[in-house]
Amino acid sequence: SQVLPVFRRVFEQLGATPSAATQAVLALGDGAQAAAWVLAGVLALGVILALVCFRTRGGRQAARRLFARTRAGRALDRSRFAAAMSLMLSSGLHLEEAAGRAAGLLEGAGLAQQARQCHRQIQEGALFHRAVEEAGLFSRLQLGLLAAGSRAGAADQAMEELASRCAAEAEERLENLLNRFEYALVAFLCLSIGLVLLSVMLPLVGMLSAVGG
Repeated sequence: SQVLPVFRRVFEQLGATPSAATQAVLALGDGAQAAAWVLAGVLALGVILALVCFRTRGGRQAARRLFARTRAGRALDRSRFAAAMSLMLSSGLHLEEAAGRAAGLLEGAGLAQQARQCHRQIQEGALFHRAVEEAGLFSRLQLGLLAAGSRAGAADQAMEELASRCAAEAEERLENLLNRFEYALVAFLCLSIGLVLLSVMLPLVGMLSAVGG
């Protein structure tokens, strides 16, 4: 914040009058400096919001709700539901009870409503793959695998394979989400550093050109 006033005092001490080009460079430096301060404020606000989210109960709940709406969050919920159903069905648990416990596992998650709907339809006598389809828990390709396994009498094996695929999908979605966050953070930092450098170097270039002229 003290760079530009120093350059202006140097002009005054030298008794030099900045040219129009130099004045434009100084003005551009002022703008870059102001933009750098704005970005620094945004970064500080982001840090404060992150601390609030992770340090308070309400913040953590808000962060979970926001994450549940992302593709990565929904993929993670599907993976949890499929893994729970696979484990319980392979253990010999009744389908209706397994669906109820899996729905309880997703309580508060993004797909909690769909899991409860699936459980209700199974209670009403619907076939498992039909209930899952009506609830909208899985994609068409995943539903095809589950339907084929159910018709063959191997619903537990189909759920095991489906759980493996959902886990791989969730891992890929999370990795993509983290990559996008990293790219955005790097771009933000590069822009901030560039603006700081411009706010220092542009006035220096303007002063040197004026003194040299």
